[in-house]
Amino acid sequence: MSDKLNSISNELLNKNLKACSNEECYEVIKEYVARLEALREREDKYLQSKLGKKLYYISAEFLIGKLMSNNLINLGVYDEVRAELEAAGKELAQIEEIESEASLGNGGLGRLAACFLDSIANLGLNGDGVGLNYHLGLFRQVFENGRQKEVPDYWIGKDSWLIPTDVSYKIDFADFSVTSRMYDINVYGEKTTNKLHLFDIDIKGGQTFKESDTLTAGDSDTVFDTEFGKIGVMLCFDIRFPEMSRLMANDGAKVIFVPAAFNMTTGPAHWEISFRTRALDNQVYMVGCAPMRDASTGYTSWGHSIVTNPWGDVEGMLDEKEGILLKEIDLDYETQVREELPLLKSRRLDLYRVEKIL
Repeated sequence: MSDKLNSISNELLNKNLKACSNEECYEVIKEYVARLEALREREDKYLQSKLGKKLYYISAEFLIGKLMSNNLINLGVYDEVRAELEAAGKELAQIEEIESEASLGNGGLGRLAACFLDSIANLGLNGDGVGLNYHLGLFRQVFENGRQKEVPDYWIGKDSWLIPTDVSYKIDFADFSVTSRMYDINVYGEKTTNKLHLFDIDIKGGQTFKESDTLTAGDSDTVFDTEFGKIGVMLCFDIRFPEMSRLMANDGAKVIFVPAAFNMTTGPAHWEISFRTRALDNQVYMVGCAPMRDASTGYTSWGHSIVTNPWGDVEGMLDEKEGILLKEIDLDYETQVREELPLLKSRRLDLYRVEKIL
């Protein structure tokens, strides 16, 4: 009997598979698929280099359906995963229901395009799909007072298989510009993994630790001058409070460094989104430096040192292992973002403000 899912759940969630909710099991399966893809990636690159030319299937719609089971089947691990889940008292069919169907089409042409992508991957051909990342491409039907009613289908969430990329394009119109950001969905075949590239408008019970037992609170924010500009520094729990980073931005900080060690409960849920949110709210670069994960210690860190930019994008992020993350901080880009989206200038200081009291 395979123990791979159980090992991942212990690593990520600090609990065994049997103790996981169906939602947590879904996240464990997604992580397992991601690790299988990482093992496959080198072989895929070698194969694609031998195939030469690449096919791109461009369509306005890709009705790809739910992906989890299809991914497990094409990776050859469906029976293995189902058996391990059953041994832990879980039903794969119930976990499958958690996934939201990608609302990327609503007709026969969208389904045809998705079938072509599946076939291309299963035949081992070098080909990707190109389309649009609709946020509300379909609607859901509900009944109220005996009548049918259509409601928005918000499918993009934690359970989606979308992967943000660093690829973006500026598109100029007559009197304004927008940035198109590319997202990927892996298309797993029996022989290779291809991509569905989707373009979007870029608008931007577990482990605990009581920091007050070992750390003393400060009485002011820390912003200092350097030859590159003003830098802010906060520690770990400080990022939870939007007022702290706003005070630093008000004091002229262009980059805010956050040495932090989120744990195996808060890390998966809050690490990335906290850095993206503070960067976006204050239109600054946020840099999180985390210790590598060491399960043998009394406190297990989530790791994943990260750099987020003023648009709220992730510039780079490590995994849980020891590593070095090198990223260029472009302060001209920060100025550009503040000019194109003047959030800080548009605040209603006559109605609200964040000020120091010391």
